[in-house]
Amino acid sequence: MRKTPKKNRKILFVVGGRDTTCSFYRAGGISKSLRQISGYDIQVRGWAETQLGWQGIYDYDIVMIHGAYTKDMLTFAAHVKSCGIPLWVDYDDDYLGVTGENRAFPVFENPAVKEQVKEFYKLADVISVTNEHLKSQISEYNDNIWVIPNAFNDSIFDVNRKLPKGNKVVFWRGSDTHIYDLAERAVQINKLTKDNPDWAFTYMGYNPWFLQKQENVAFVPALDVIDYFHSVSTLAPMIAQVPLHDTSFNRSKSNIAFIEGCYFGAVCLIPEWWGKIPGTISYTDSDSYERGLQSMLSGELDLKKMNKLGWDYIKKNHLLSKVNKLRFDLMKSLLNER
Repeated sequence: MRKTPKKNRKILFVVGGRDTTCSFYRAGGISKSLRQISGYDIQVRGWAETQLGWQGIYDYDIVMIHGAYTKDMLTFAAHVKSCGIPLWVDYDDDYLGVTGENRAFPVFENPAVKEQVKEFYKLADVISVTNEHLKSQISEYNDNIWVIPNAFNDSIFDVNRKLPKGNKVVFWRGSDTHIYDLAERAVQINKLTKDNPDWAFTYMGYNPWFLQKQENVAFVPALDVIDYFHSVSTLAPMIAQVPLHDTSFNRSKSNIAFIEGCYFGAVCLIPEWWGKIPGTISYTDSDSYERGLQSMLSGELDLKKMNKLGWDYIKKNHLLSKVNKLRFDLMKSLLNER
Protein backbone atom coordinates (compact mmCIF):
# COMPACT_ATOMS: atom_id res chain seq x y z
CA MET A 1 0.00 0.00 0.00
CA ARG A 2 1.35 3.45 -0.96
CA LYS A 3 2.10 5.63 2.05
CA THR A 4 0.27 8.92 2.45
CA PRO A 5 2.74 11.79 1.87
CA LYS A 6 3.77 13.48 5.07
CA LYS A 7 2.36 16.85 4.04
CA ASN A 8 -1.11 15.30 3.78
CA ARG A 9 -1.12 13.83 7.28
CA LYS A 10 -4.05 15.14 9.34
CA ILE A 11 -3.94 15.04 13.11
CA LEU A 12 -6.82 15.88 15.44
CA PHE A 13 -6.26 17.16 18.99
CA VAL A 14 -9.35 16.99 21.20
CA VAL A 15 -9.43 18.95 24.46
CA GLY A 16 -12.07 19.64 27.08
CA GLY A 17 -11.79 23.39 26.50
CA ARG A 18 -9.60 25.18 23.97
CA ASP A 19 -8.69 28.19 26.11
CA THR A 20 -7.61 26.36 29.26
CA THR A 21 -4.12 26.36 30.72
CA CYS A 22 -3.99 22.59 30.21
CA SER A 23 -4.61 23.05 26.49
CA PHE A 24 -1.98 25.80 26.39
CA TYR A 25 0.71 23.43 27.67
CA ARG A 26 -0.48 20.13 26.18
CA ALA A 27 -2.59 20.69 23.03
CA GLY A 28 -3.72 23.98 21.50
CA GLY A 29 -0.75 25.96 22.75
CA ILE A 30 1.80 23.52 21.33
CA SER A 31 0.08 22.82 18.01
CA LYS A 32 1.45 25.72 15.91
CA SER A 33 5.06 24.92 16.78
CA LEU A 34 4.37 21.22 16.17
CA ARG A 35 2.88 21.95 12.73
CA GLN A 36 6.06 23.80 11.78
CA ILE A 37 8.30 20.97 13.00
CA SER A 38 6.29 18.07 11.57
CA GLY A 39 4.68 19.46 8.42
CA TYR A 40 1.46 17.77 9.52
CA ASP A 41 -1.96 19.42 9.39
CA ILE A 42 -2.75 19.55 13.12
CA GLN A 43 -6.25 20.70 14.07
CA VAL A 44 -7.51 21.45 17.58
CA ARG A 45 -11.12 20.93 18.65
CA GLY A 46 -12.85 21.52 21.94
CA TRP A 47 -14.97 18.59 23.04
CA ALA A 48 -18.20 20.52 22.44
CA GLU A 49 -17.29 21.12 18.77
CA THR A 50 -15.91 17.64 18.01
CA GLN A 51 -17.80 15.60 15.42
CA LEU A 52 -18.43 12.25 17.07
CA GLY A 53 -19.49 10.16 14.09
CA TRP A 54 -17.26 8.22 11.73
CA GLN A 55 -17.16 11.05 9.18
CA GLY A 56 -15.58 13.35 11.75
CA ILE A 57 -12.98 10.71 12.61
CA TYR A 58 -12.03 8.93 9.40
CA ASP A 59 -10.35 11.93 7.75
CA TYR A 60 -7.61 11.92 10.39
CA ASP A 61 -4.44 9.87 10.58
CA ILE A 62 -4.11 10.24 14.38
CA VAL A 63 -6.53 11.39 17.06
CA MET A 64 -5.12 12.72 20.32
CA ILE A 65 -7.38 13.31 23.34
CA HIS A 66 -6.05 15.32 26.25
CA GLY A 67 -7.24 14.62 29.79
CA ALA A 68 -9.89 12.10 28.78
CA TYR A 69 -12.05 10.50 31.48
CA THR A 70 -15.77 10.83 30.65
CA LYS A 71 -18.06 8.12 29.32
CA ASP A 72 -18.85 10.13 26.18
CA MET A 73 -15.14 10.58 25.43
CA LEU A 74 -14.57 6.87 25.94
CA THR A 75 -17.30 6.08 23.42
CA PHE A 76 -15.64 8.51 20.99
CA ALA A 77 -12.23 6.90 21.60
CA ALA A 78 -13.70 3.47 20.84
CA HIS A 79 -15.07 4.88 17.56
CA VAL A 80 -11.60 6.15 16.70
CA LYS A 81 -10.18 2.69 17.20
CA SER A 82 -12.98 1.01 15.25
CA CYS A 83 -12.15 3.29 12.30
CA GLY A 84 -8.58 2.00 12.38
CA ILE A 85 -7.18 5.38 13.47
CA PRO A 86 -4.29 5.41 15.99
CA LEU A 87 -5.42 6.73 19.39
CA TRP A 88 -3.08 8.91 21.45
CA VAL A 89 -4.13 10.08 24.92
CA ASP A 90 -2.28 12.70 26.94
CA TYR A 91 -2.35 13.40 30.69
CA ASP A 92 -0.69 15.89 33.01
CA ASP A 93 -2.46 14.72 36.17
CA ASP A 94 -2.90 11.37 37.89
CA TYR A 95 -6.66 10.90 37.64
CA LEU A 96 -6.48 7.69 39.67
CA GLY A 97 -4.69 9.45 42.54
CA VAL A 98 -6.71 12.63 43.17
CA THR A 99 -6.51 13.45 46.88
CA GLY A 100 -9.42 14.18 49.19
CA GLU A 101 -8.91 17.94 49.57
CA ASN A 102 -9.08 18.51 45.80
CA ARG A 103 -12.42 19.80 44.52
CA ALA A 104 -12.26 17.18 41.74
CA PHE A 105 -12.08 14.31 44.26
CA PRO A 106 -15.83 13.47 44.17
CA VAL A 107 -15.60 13.12 40.38
CA PHE A 108 -12.52 10.93 40.20
CA GLU A 109 -13.30 8.87 43.28
CA ASN A 110 -16.44 7.64 41.52
CA PRO A 111 -15.79 3.94 40.73
CA ALA A 112 -17.31 4.31 37.27
CA VAL A 113 -14.98 7.19 36.42
CA LYS A 114 -11.97 5.26 37.72
CA GLU A 115 -12.85 2.39 35.40
CA GLN A 116 -13.30 4.78 32.47
CA VAL A 117 -9.84 6.24 33.06
CA LYS A 118 -8.34 2.74 33.17
CA GLU A 119 -10.13 1.87 29.93
CA PHE A 120 -8.59 4.92 28.26
CA TYR A 121 -5.15 3.79 29.40
CA LYS A 122 -5.74 0.30 28.00
CA LEU A 123 -7.37 1.43 24.75
CA ALA A 124 -4.71 3.94 23.74
CA ASP A 125 -2.05 3.06 21.22
CA VAL A 126 0.22 5.51 23.02
CA ILE A 127 0.03 7.64 26.17
CA SER A 128 2.04 10.80 26.79
CA VAL A 129 2.56 12.17 30.30
CA THR A 130 4.48 15.01 31.91
CA ASN A 131 6.97 13.16 34.11
CA GLU A 132 8.42 9.80 35.12
CA HIS A 133 6.37 9.53 38.31
CA LEU A 134 3.09 9.82 36.44
CA LYS A 135 4.36 7.24 33.96
CA SER A 136 5.10 4.83 36.82
CA GLN A 137 1.57 5.29 38.20
CA ILE A 138 -0.14 4.13 35.00
CA SER A 139 2.44 1.77 33.51
CA GLU A 140 0.47 -1.33 34.56
CA TYR A 141 -2.22 -0.42 32.02
CA ASN A 142 -0.09 0.33 28.95
CA ASP A 143 3.49 -0.39 27.91
CA ASN A 144 3.77 2.44 25.37
CA ILE A 145 4.07 5.57 27.54
CA TRP A 146 6.15 8.57 26.52
CA VAL A 147 7.34 11.25 28.94
CA ILE A 148 6.92 14.62 27.22
CA PRO A 149 7.53 17.39 29.76
CA ASN A 150 5.77 20.72 29.75
CA ALA A 151 7.81 23.45 28.11
CA PHE A 152 8.29 27.18 27.69
CA ASN A 153 6.43 28.29 24.58
CA ASP A 154 9.17 29.99 22.58
CA SER A 155 6.85 30.27 19.57
CA ILE A 156 4.88 32.92 21.52
CA PHE A 157 7.27 34.41 24.07
CA ASP A 158 10.82 35.66 23.55
CA VAL A 159 13.39 33.28 24.98
CA ASN A 160 15.84 36.20 25.00
CA ARG A 161 13.49 38.40 27.02
CA LYS A 162 14.88 41.56 28.60
CA LEU A 163 13.96 41.54 32.27
CA PRO A 164 12.81 44.73 33.96
CA LYS A 165 14.33 45.59 37.32
CA GLY A 166 13.04 43.00 39.76
CA ASN A 167 10.59 44.02 42.45
CA LYS A 168 10.55 42.79 46.03
CA VAL A 169 7.59 40.52 45.36
CA VAL A 170 7.10 36.91 46.47
CA PHE A 171 4.75 35.43 43.88
CA TRP A 172 2.40 32.45 44.03
CA ARG A 173 -0.12 31.36 41.43
CA GLY A 174 -2.70 28.62 41.54
CA SER A 175 -6.31 27.73 42.25
CA ASP A 176 -8.36 26.43 45.15
CA THR A 177 -7.00 22.96 44.39
CA HIS A 178 -3.89 24.12 46.32
CA ILE A 179 -5.63 24.99 49.60
CA TYR A 180 -3.94 22.17 51.50
CA ASP A 181 -0.55 22.91 49.91
CA LEU A 182 -0.67 26.50 51.16
CA ALA A 183 -2.24 25.64 54.51
CA GLU A 184 0.51 23.14 55.30
CA ARG A 185 3.09 25.96 55.15
CA ALA A 186 0.81 28.66 56.60
CA VAL A 187 2.76 29.07 59.86
CA GLN A 188 6.02 29.60 58.01
CA ILE A 189 4.48 31.86 55.34
CA ASN A 190 2.70 33.99 57.96
CA LYS A 191 5.90 34.42 59.96
CA LEU A 192 8.02 35.39 56.97
CA THR A 193 5.36 37.75 55.66
CA LYS A 194 5.25 39.53 59.01
CA ASP A 195 9.04 39.60 59.43
CA ASN A 196 9.63 41.03 55.94
CA PRO A 197 7.25 43.99 55.54
CA ASP A 198 9.36 45.40 52.70
CA TRP A 199 8.42 42.41 50.54
CA ALA A 200 4.98 42.06 48.95
CA PHE A 201 3.46 38.58 49.04
CA THR A 202 1.18 38.30 46.00
CA TYR A 203 -1.28 35.46 45.32
CA MET A 204 -2.84 35.09 41.87
CA GLY A 205 -5.81 32.92 41.00
CA TYR A 206 -6.87 32.07 44.56
CA ASN A 207 -7.22 34.20 47.68
CA PRO A 208 -5.76 32.20 50.62
CA TRP A 209 -8.22 33.54 53.20
CA PHE A 210 -6.74 31.34 55.94
CA LEU A 211 -3.41 33.18 55.88
CA GLN A 212 -3.06 36.17 58.19
CA LYS A 213 -4.24 39.48 56.76
CA GLN A 214 -1.21 41.73 56.55
CA GLU A 215 -0.55 44.99 54.74
CA ASN A 216 2.02 43.42 52.44
CA VAL A 217 -0.32 40.68 51.17
CA ALA A 218 -2.13 41.12 47.85
CA PHE A 219 -4.57 39.05 45.80
CA VAL A 220 -4.87 39.16 41.99
CA PRO A 221 -7.72 37.37 40.15
CA ALA A 222 -6.93 34.67 37.61
CA LEU A 223 -6.21 35.81 34.05
CA ASP A 224 -6.26 34.35 30.56
CA VAL A 225 -2.95 32.53 30.14
CA ILE A 226 -1.47 35.02 27.65
CA ASP A 227 -2.59 37.99 29.74
CA TYR A 228 -1.14 36.21 32.76
CA PHE A 229 2.32 35.97 31.22
CA HIS A 230 2.35 39.65 30.30
CA SER A 231 0.87 40.81 33.62
CA VAL A 232 3.30 38.93 35.84
CA SER A 233 6.22 39.95 33.64
CA THR A 234 5.27 43.55 34.48
CA LEU A 235 4.94 42.64 38.16
CA ALA A 236 8.56 41.38 37.93
CA PRO A 237 8.68 39.24 41.10
CA MET A 238 12.11 38.32 42.42
CA ILE A 239 10.87 35.19 44.24
CA ALA A 240 8.28 32.53 43.39
CA GLN A 241 7.12 30.08 46.05
CA VAL A 242 5.75 26.64 45.17
CA PRO A 243 4.40 24.94 48.29
CA LEU A 244 3.31 21.37 47.50
CA HIS A 245 2.31 18.69 49.98
CA ASP A 246 4.24 15.48 49.37
CA THR A 247 1.68 13.16 47.78
CA SER A 248 1.83 10.86 44.80
CA PHE A 249 -0.71 13.12 43.09
CA ASN A 250 1.53 16.18 43.50
CA ARG A 251 4.61 14.24 42.42
CA SER A 252 2.78 13.56 39.15
CA LYS A 253 2.47 17.29 38.48
CA SER A 254 4.84 19.10 36.15
CA ASN A 255 7.24 21.89 37.09
CA ILE A 256 5.54 24.66 35.11
CA ALA A 257 5.50 26.89 38.22
CA PHE A 258 9.30 26.89 37.98
CA ILE A 259 9.29 27.50 34.22
CA GLU A 260 6.90 30.43 34.55
CA GLY A 261 8.53 31.89 37.65
CA CYS A 262 11.97 31.77 36.06
CA TYR A 263 10.66 33.48 32.92
CA PHE A 264 9.32 36.30 35.09
CA GLY A 265 12.80 36.79 36.58
CA ALA A 266 12.14 35.06 39.89
CA VAL A 267 14.13 32.50 41.85
CA CYS A 268 11.86 29.59 42.75
CA LEU A 269 11.40 27.71 46.02
CA ILE A 270 10.55 24.19 44.85
CA PRO A 271 9.92 20.71 46.29
CA GLU A 272 13.04 18.54 46.36
CA TRP A 273 11.42 15.81 44.22
CA TRP A 274 11.68 18.11 41.20
CA GLY A 275 15.38 17.34 41.31
CA LYS A 276 18.47 19.51 41.40
CA ILE A 277 17.44 22.37 39.15
CA PRO A 278 20.11 25.07 38.81
CA GLY A 279 19.22 28.44 40.28
CA THR A 280 16.51 27.17 42.62
CA ILE A 281 16.13 26.52 46.36
CA SER A 282 14.47 23.25 47.34
CA TYR A 283 12.69 22.13 50.49
CA THR A 284 11.71 18.82 52.06
CA ASP A 285 9.59 19.93 55.04
CA SER A 286 8.26 23.04 56.79
CA ASP A 287 11.58 23.87 58.44
CA SER A 288 13.55 23.74 55.19
CA TYR A 289 10.74 25.68 53.49
CA GLU A 290 11.13 28.49 56.00
CA ARG A 291 14.93 28.44 55.83
CA GLY A 292 14.93 28.45 52.06
CA LEU A 293 12.47 31.30 51.70
CA GLN A 294 14.20 33.33 54.41
CA SER A 295 17.56 32.95 52.66
CA MET A 296 15.98 34.41 49.53
CA LEU A 297 14.35 37.28 51.41
CA SER A 298 17.40 38.17 53.46
CA GLY A 299 19.56 39.45 50.62
CA GLU A 300 22.28 36.88 51.23
CA LEU A 301 21.72 35.29 47.81
CA ASP A 302 22.40 36.77 44.39
CA LEU A 303 18.88 36.29 43.03
CA LYS A 304 19.69 37.78 39.63
CA LYS A 305 22.55 35.35 39.10
CA MET A 306 20.44 32.42 40.31
CA ASN A 307 17.63 33.33 37.92
CA LYS A 308 20.08 33.30 35.02
CA LEU A 309 21.21 29.80 35.98
CA GLY A 310 17.61 28.65 36.01
CA TRP A 311 16.83 30.31 32.68
CA ASP A 312 19.89 28.76 31.05
CA TYR A 313 18.61 25.37 32.28
CA ILE A 314 15.19 26.03 30.74
CA LYS A 315 16.73 27.07 27.42
CA LYS A 316 18.66 23.82 27.36
CA ASN A 317 15.91 21.46 28.53
CA HIS A 318 12.44 23.01 28.41
CA LEU A 319 11.92 24.98 25.20
CA LEU A 320 8.84 23.93 23.26
CA SER A 321 10.79 24.03 20.00
CA LYS A 322 12.94 21.21 21.42
CA VAL A 323 10.33 19.28 23.41
CA ASN A 324 7.96 19.16 20.44
CA LYS A 325 10.51 17.00 18.64
CA LEU A 326 9.48 14.25 21.07
CA ARG A 327 5.87 14.68 19.98
CA PHE A 328 6.96 14.51 16.36
CA ASP A 329 8.82 11.26 17.09
CA LEU A 330 5.71 9.92 18.83
CA MET A 331 3.51 10.71 15.85
CA LYS A 332 5.99 9.20 13.40
CA SER A 333 6.01 6.02 15.47
CA LEU A 334 2.22 5.79 15.17
CA LEU A 335 2.40 6.42 11.43
CA ASN A 336 5.32 4.02 10.84
CA GLU A 337 7.39 6.87 9.45
CA ARG A 338 10.42 6.45 11.74
